[in-house]
Amino acid sequence: MEESKLFRTINRVNSILFLLLLIGAIGLMLFITMQATGWSDRRVVQISEVPADSDSAKIELILGKVNEVEGHDGQYIELRSKHTGGKFSSGYRGGETRNVLFLTGRELDPTWLFDNHLNYIRKVTPVKKYRTDDKTSEVVAMYYEYVTVDTNKNGSLDMDDLLIIAVSNPDGTGFLVLEDSVSSVIDMTLSKDASNLVVLFQQNGQVVLNNYDPKTFDIKSSSEILEVSGAS
Repeated sequence: MEESKLFRTINRVNSILFLLLLIGAIGLMLFITMQATGWSDRRVVQISEVPADSDSAKIELILGKVNEVEGHDGQYIELRSKHTGGKFSSGYRGGETRNVLFLTGRELDPTWLFDNHLNYIRKVTPVKKYRTDDKTSEVVAMYYEYVTVDTNKNGSLDMDDLLIIAVSNPDGTGFLVLEDSVSSVIDMTLSKDASNLVVLFQQNGQVVLNNYDPKTFDIKSSSEILEVSGAS
């Protein structure tokens, strides 16, 4: 009888401890969510859809972190939506990238990459060359993958739409579209001597390999290396 009472007491204590742990875990999750949401709210800005037109519709977007452009006197900041795929994003990164703000020189002169904040920018990548002598790096170009047209007709711009591949100088100037109507980008790489920018992508049922001059963005060579079976 005494042993049975002891087991019942132990079970009750274990149940209480489990309940306390559960309450603590729920409270911690709520605290983290509230902190993340508060951090996101501090980064929300109300801005015109078209930067040059102050009378255009106002939208709320989230400013990302300041990124250094290595080897240059400048930075860039990604402007993101508050939602990702229809869901609220509570992190400081926000949702989907809509534009890129470049800040250059001592005066941090601001320049937008696009003249509106309506595009879906899938990728913003500094293309870097690395020095083996002092183990430093320098950005030689900026590389972008973005969407401007709802090609799959699902009512939104997203990663399933056809892409545009583009590049610019490290400060955002000299923006140039390299390819459009791209199904997917398989790889993008800069040669070790920084003389070739190679992009491997799918387009119109073909796998294409293009080689560009990273200084002028002129195409040096192009080759259709594979036909994609069943591609439309």
